[in-house]
Amino acid sequence: MPEVKSIYNVPIKSWDGQEDFLSKYKGKVTLIVNVTANCGNAPQYEPLQQIHKKYKDQDFEVVAIPTNDYCGPGITYDEWEDGISCGNDARTYALDKYGVSYDFSELVTSKVHDYWREKRNNFSPTHELYEELTRSFPGDMGGNFEKFLVDREGKVVKRFHNSTLLDYYYENVEAGVVGAMENHEHPPLTKEEAFDLICNEIEKIL
Repeated sequence: MPEVKSIYNVPIKSWDGQEDFLSKYKGKVTLIVNVTANCGNAPQYEPLQQIHKKYKDQDFEVVAIPTNDYCGPGITYDEWEDGISCGNDARTYALDKYGVSYDFSELVTSKVHDYWREKRNNFSPTHELYEELTRSFPGDMGGNFEKFLVDREGKVVKRFHNSTLLDYYYENVEAGVVGAMENHEHPPLTKEEAFDLICNEIEKIL
């Protein structure tokens, strides 16, 4: 199996075009999340901000990676119905709506299932960051707000479902509407239980 590269060495720009965006997180624990603007999963910006504030003084950061892979009518809303065009679109939305204080990268393509590629007519190659993030925890991504917990050495140690921090995920799993993400967490969980689980996993590696 190919050696896993440190996530913090993957070249990616910040939302405003600064090179080597991830290098400033070397030696920190991070929760990397693919984000967008107004979608059904966007309320997770709030608990992510709470997690960020809770551990920021312990060399922890939430890192937002904007993608446009899971956007469109019925998924994103209002001015964002057709998705976002750059990383700053997601950043501006999150700042205005949720007052977040964590940082955002440029817009990239994640590990997209063929269904979403065809639906969005998006055949851009997967960004190296998401090739590395999914190397240890394989599988296409389920949508906006999938979460990868990364240790100080840049190794992915946990992967969490894209709607983990929402109660509707718990309710839908319980009802059999959707299946839990096998091998990535301990489902089903309410948003409060999920918040505590993520915090516990962070604390293990701080």
